[in-house]
Amino acid sequence: MRTQIERRYGVSPKALGNREASCASSASPTTHAVGYRNYPLNDSSRNNTLVAWLVFGEGYQNNHHRYPASAQFAHRWFEVDFGFVACMLLSALGIVSINVAGAPRAAEVP
Repeated sequence: MRTQIERRYGVSPKALGNREASCASSASPTTHAVGYRNYPLNDSSRNNTLVAWLVFGEGYQNNHHRYPASAQFAHRWFEVDFGFVACMLLSALGIVSINVAGAPRAAEVP
């Protein structure tokens, strides 16, 4: 049985999730080796702006590891998260809802 989103927009949410997981797994080796860190964590995660631009924000791994439940990976003024922009657009259209409970507070962002 097709979901309402599949009937209305012709795309499966699972297919979108699989694409996102594929991008994340491709970006992960680079963003755990090369880049800068916004947060001192006990892992090797880094932020890599070039990778983030290529894979819709997935290059901001250090930010993601600090706030794993947040939909927004960009935390500084120069970081651009196209994936979050797409999520906001889909939210404005009523297609998805965004849980902001895991988002960083302004005082916590460097």
